[in-house]
Amino acid sequence: MREVPDKSWIDIPILKRRAKGDTRYRDGWEAFLEYAYANPRKIENDLLCCPCGKCRNRGLVDRVAIRRHLERWGFDENYKYWSFHGEGEDIELDDRNIDDTHAMFNDVTTVAEVDEVPEVPDAVEVPGDADDVQNTEDVRDSGAYRNLVKILEDNEKDLYDGCTEYSRLSFILELMRIKTLSGMADKYFQMLLNLLRKVIPDGENSIPEKCYDANKIVGALGLDYNKIDACPNDCVLYYKDNEKLEECPKCGVSRWRKNARTSTRKSDESVNQQKKIPAKVLRHFPLVPRLQRLYMTKNIAKDMRWHKERRVDDGKVRHPADAKAWKHVDQTFPSFATECRNVRLGLSSDGFNPFGIMSSGWSTWPVVLMPYNLPPGLCMKQSYMILSLLISGKHSPGNDIDVFMEPLIDELKCLWDEGACHKTETR
Repeated sequence: MREVPDKSWIDIPILKRRAKGDTRYRDGWEAFLEYAYANPRKIENDLLCCPCGKCRNRGLVDRVAIRRHLERWGFDENYKYWSFHGEGEDIELDDRNIDDTHAMFNDVTTVAEVDEVPEVPDAVEVPGDADDVQNTEDVRDSGAYRNLVKILEDNEKDLYDGCTEYSRLSFILELMRIKTLSGMADKYFQMLLNLLRKVIPDGENSIPEKCYDANKIVGALGLDYNKIDACPNDCVLYYKDNEKLEECPKCGVSRWRKNARTSTRKSDESVNQQKKIPAKVLRHFPLVPRLQRLYMTKNIAKDMRWHKERRVDDGKVRHPADAKAWKHVDQTFPSFATECRNVRLGLSSDGFNPFGIMSSGWSTWPVVLMPYNLPPGLCMKQSYMILSLLISGKHSPGNDIDVFMEPLIDELKCLWDEGACHKTETR
C-alpha cells in the first residue's frame, strides 16, 4: 500500500513559497506527483487531474503541464484529501501490469474450480473474501458463465510463442478499440486483419480472418446491444405490446422509412417485398450483464463494496455515500442498505452533434450510468461508466426522452423487485 506524503507544505503562505533557498513547496508537489503517478489505477497513460488553484481537478493534463500550472497558480489549498489521485482506495496490486481481461479470466476460472461451498445461515455474516466465494455458487450453474469461460479459454493463449504483452483476446479487443476510435471502415479493418495474419507468427490461428469474426468474438462476451424501433416523432417505442405494429398508435406515422428510390425495385417485386428500414432506432445496452461483469473481477468486486467497508465517515462530503440523499435512501429502505453489494447508480444524459459543429442535421443522446459503489477515484472514470441507451435522430428527443427510457426503467424495476443472479438464467 502506498504511503501518503506529508501535506503540511500546502499551507505555506504565498509570500514564503518562493523564498530564496526554501524548496519545501516545490519538494512537496514533486512528492505529490510521485504519489499520484504511482497509483496503479490512474486515469490513463500520463494524464492526471490537475490540482492547481485554477483547474481544481477539473481537467486532465500531463506531468509537464501540471508542473507548469503549479508553478504559476500553486496547489489548491482546499485539496488536502487526494481522492482524485488514489488516496483512500487502499488498493494492493501486483507490480506487473495485468490487464482486466487476464484478471477476469483468472477470477472466473478460480470460481469454476470451487467444488463445494459450505452453506452459511442467513444470520451469520461472512467476512472478507469468503463472501465472494458465497456469491459464485450461482455463477457456476449459469450457461452464460460457461460460454464466457469457454471463450476466454480459447482466446487466452499467447498471441504467438514468446509474446507476453498480449493474449489473442486482448489483442483483438485492442484492435477493435482502435477501429472504433479511428472510425475505420469494415473494409479497411479487414485489410488490416489480413496483413496481420501474414506478418504475425501463427497469425492464421490467432487473428480472425474477417471483421465479422472479430465482432463475433467480442459479441460473445455478452456485452452486445439490442435495436428497438421507435416512432420518428418520438411517440412510442415498438417494444413489448407495440412490437408488431406497423404504424404509430398515437400519430399514425409509418414505422418504416420511405423508399424514395423506387426505380431500383425490380418490376416483379412488390412494395411489401422490399426490405423495410426502420425510420428511427434506439440502441439499448442491457444493464444486468454489465453489472455482473463488475463482480466477476476480484479487485473490482471489492471496490464495489468500498462505500460500506472502507469509506471514512468523518462528516465531510467526499463521495455520494456521504450525502444526505444517500443516507435518506438507507433510512427509507433499510433492507436494501444492509447489503453493501446492492448497486447505487447515477444517471446522466446530454446531446452532441457527431458530425461537427457546423452541421445541425443530426443529434445523438447517450444515457450513461455511473456505479456510485466505487471509490471517488473510480466511479467517474470512463472505463467504469456504463452506456445504457443511445438515442439518435435528426432532432433532440426533448421532453419525450422518457419514451426512450422505458427499457432501462423496466430493467431497474426488475432489479429492484427481483434482483439479478446467474441462477435465474438457467430456470
